[in-house]
Amino acid sequence: MRRRIFGQERFGATHEPVPETGRQHFCAGRETAVEYIEIKIKKIVQETEAENCYRLVFEDTEKTFRMPVVIGADEARPLIALLDCTEKRRPRTHSLFYDFVRAAGYEIRCMHITGFEQGIFTALLTFEGGEERLRLDCRPSDAVILLLLSKGKMYVSREVAERVGRLLHARPSSASLTHRLRVLEDRLKRLVAEERYEEAAVLRDEINAAKAQS
Repeated sequence: MRRRIFGQERFGATHEPVPETGRQHFCAGRETAVEYIEIKIKKIVQETEAENCYRLVFEDTEKTFRMPVVIGADEARPLIALLDCTEKRRPRTHSLFYDFVRAAGYEIRCMHITGFEQGIFTALLTFEGGEERLRLDCRPSDAVILLLLSKGKMYVSREVAERVGRLLHARPSSASLTHRLRVLEDRLKRLVAEERYEEAAVLRDEINAAKAQS
């Protein structure tokens, strides 16, 4: 059974190489090596309780877990347009930035989601130019748009995946599932009352997944 624990892991900029594989380990600054799992976009769905919020759902390449990230309508619209191949003929802001990066001699290679705290994901976006490699702090929603344009890869740390993601094909006992649902629903009410909507959206996904297993 997965436990939801809110924690965060931050990295500074680094120029160390990252292997392009489904499982990655790399260090940044003085941190120890962290394992990363390759993920892809599964779907984008609009929240029913907040019209300006969407859920960007990631799934690992081995289809063992899914992980939702709550994004705003401004981030969701260009993502949906890119996924549906309906991008406008004139460049949007993210397209302009992507063109600028390439004109400057860099390529956007990959994103690593490094942490999650109080409903906020932290991530690093990797740029490469010649022999130089640079990682910059970013929002996952911004990075995903650029990676769709560059056909780059996306990764999440195993720690974040285990905290926020939900296992597919898990089958807990009916007694433990009933207790878990009661605890999760009580927590969901508190989050909504405190207007912590991003955390509530992640928790609601977990509740729906648990109900689907009953």
